Amino acid sequence: MRRRDPTTGFTLVELLVVVSILVLLVAILVPSLRKAKDLARRTACASNLHQIGMALRMYLGDNNDVMPVATPFGGMPPPGDDGPPEIPDIATALKPYLSKNVSDQDAVFHCPADVPGKTHREGPLHGRSFYETDGTSYAYNFFLSGNKMYEIVRKDRVVRYFGGQVTEEEIWVMRDVVAFHGKAGAPGAANYLYIDGHVSDLAR
Repeated sequence: MRRRDPTTGFTLVELLVVVSILVLLVAILVPSLRKAKDLARRTACASNLHQIGMALRMYLGDNNDVMPVATPFGGMPPPGDDGPPEIPDIATALKPYLSKNVSDQDAVFHCPADVPGKTHREGPLHGRSFYETDGTSYAYNFFLSGNKMYEIVRKDRVVRYFGGQVTEEEIWVMRDVVAFHGKAGAPGAANYLYIDGHVSDLAR
């Protein structure tokens, strides 16, 4: 039986087999790693909304259970108002109820999946994230603005907005500005914070 000379290297066929196996392994692992990274971002985003929910509870405790009067997000004026905003944005209203560390306060309002260039935006906003331009990756449900917490479910405009009678578990307070985590409308594409404090997909 002929034995291989220990000083000789791999044959071309052997090298091609090894390379093929490595390419196959990479093709299998890369999508899994991407999914794991996306899931980690979505989980961190949900954690941010949960912290915002706790800050909202403290805000309500200091303000007679009246929901913040604030713009939906960033410097955006409230619906129907084309002029400059005269009320604070939701991040400014809630930050005092978060960590005293300013950088930590800012981080809570930044969804890790809200990265520059990910969302198509026009004009001077092109290539910029919502966090960069508005100071938050999350939008506030302006229809709840100024309402007492326990009265919200009975408000006519809230019932009309949601298309019927709802409970606190079904009314969202904050959400991702856009579907940061997948195709709009797909399960898991966007996180929502509900009045009762839980974070999940849009339930209604």
